[in-house]
Amino acid sequence: MSVLELENVSKHFGAIRALHEVSLSLQPGEVVGLMGDNGAGKSTLVKMIAGNFLPSTGSMRMDGKEIVLHRPVDARRHGIEIVHQDLALCNNLTAAANVFLGRAGRPGRCRRSLRASSGRPCSCASCCRRASAGAAC
Repeated sequence: MSVLELENVSKHFGAIRALHEVSLSLQPGEVVGLMGDNGAGKSTLVKMIAGNFLPSTGSMRMDGKEIVLHRPVDARRHGIEIVHQDLALCNNLTAAANVFLGRAGRPGRCRRSLRASSGRPCSCASCCRRASAGAAC
């Protein structure tokens, strides 16, 4: 049984057809690369899997059960994490630490600041230093 299966998913933005009837099946333990020309729909496909976009047509299933991902938090609840190509990552952390960095508290706010009721936005550098030292942000 497939861990994740997309069947004939399409995505339209008005008259623009970003994806047309894409089917994909991922098996347990399988590692898959996604390649294509610019404008081929790679980012759109990944954003649908991540819960950023709903498919215009088609279906998505996990472990044989149909799922609908309205938001990225829905994807996370199903164990789906996406690491986007981003040059603004914390280069002093491991790849795994960068994946979970945003999960420490509300985006843009440090739990330590919120607990102190200051409500100040934290800076990435500050959070990165605490996370690399093993402290919770």
